[in-house]
Amino acid sequence: MGATYGYRLSALFAPLILAFTFACSAEGIELSQWQFDHEDQSLAVSLPGSLDDHLPLERTEFSLSATAKIPDKWRGQAISLSISSWATVATLEVAGERVPSSHSWDSARYRDGPHHWVIPGRLTTAGELTLTMQARSYWSPAAWVNTVPRLTLGDEGDSQTRTVRRFNDATNWLAIGTLGTIAFTYLLLFLFDRSQKTYLALAIQTGTTLYFICYHLGFTQPVFGYLDSVVMAMSIATAITVGIFALRSRFGLPRMSRWWWFAYALTLVMAVYVARPFVVVGPAAVALVSTLTIGIGSQLWQLGRLIRREPSAEAILEFLCWTSLAVATPADGLFFLGFGELLGGIRL
Repeated sequence: MGATYGYRLSALFAPLILAFTFACSAEGIELSQWQFDHEDQSLAVSLPGSLDDHLPLERTEFSLSATAKIPDKWRGQAISLSISSWATVATLEVAGERVPSSHSWDSARYRDGPHHWVIPGRLTTAGELTLTMQARSYWSPAAWVNTVPRLTLGDEGDSQTRTVRRFNDATNWLAIGTLGTIAFTYLLLFLFDRSQKTYLALAIQTGTTLYFICYHLGFTQPVFGYLDSVVMAMSIATAITVGIFALRSRFGLPRMSRWWWFAYALTLVMAVYVARPFVVVGPAAVALVSTLTIGIGSQLWQLGRLIRREPSAEAILEFLCWTSLAVATPADGLFFLGFGELLGGIRL
């Protein structure tokens, strides 16, 4: 239900995503009407949307089928089916024949995406295409088809999916290089002078954030399997909590309240609670997003007071860093809360 309201809520953010949406909306053929099948259920659904109400909270599989009419000039040519945000492992059959994914992770266990299949020209000679997507539901976001499936001529896929994939890959690899270097440097500084606990805190803060980047690149699935999302929640909770400690230590601010450690422990407990064969992200997402929101707000408040009292270039730069985090975080947070995608799958 949250996702349904989220798709309506996203309209309020039109100024932020107008250019991106406008560039992609007129391209290809949108396939919004599908037939959902799961065990003895069969019903018509509209995408994007949430299938939560039709799926049990346990490991299962389901399918989505549609018949698409294609333009005469597309017949006999390669056609792409793309979905920029659907966090599950899915396969495609066209007229009963399996079509391999063009950009699937080899290591995918339970989540994948963006999805892109290239339908060969020999299957597009008729005026209609019968499409069937078979999906694994191993965690709750598998039921959230957050962007409309789209058919486009050629093998590159629609511009939205290409933009999401290229942007996320480029920024994630850039982040691995920068965060890895920073974490390693702070760790070395601490090892040279063990009294500098701030350096250790900064190394932990940056290192745990690095896990989040590896998570989005799919590297963590072979290591932790379906529990890599649980570890991701723990790593982000650690990063924000240790970051609060590091900030206060660096600038001589008042010590952390014990309530921060309580919130951190609660987030870890919620993460452990959802660590079952079927991962329901809701409880952990609520705890994590709450901790992030209050933590970032607290950091900005403390830095703002510090800048007014003793302005310095270092404090201003720190304030701008936390401000950028406050701007970049909401899209990811709303996704994990089940409110859809504000940016079509782009991870700021």
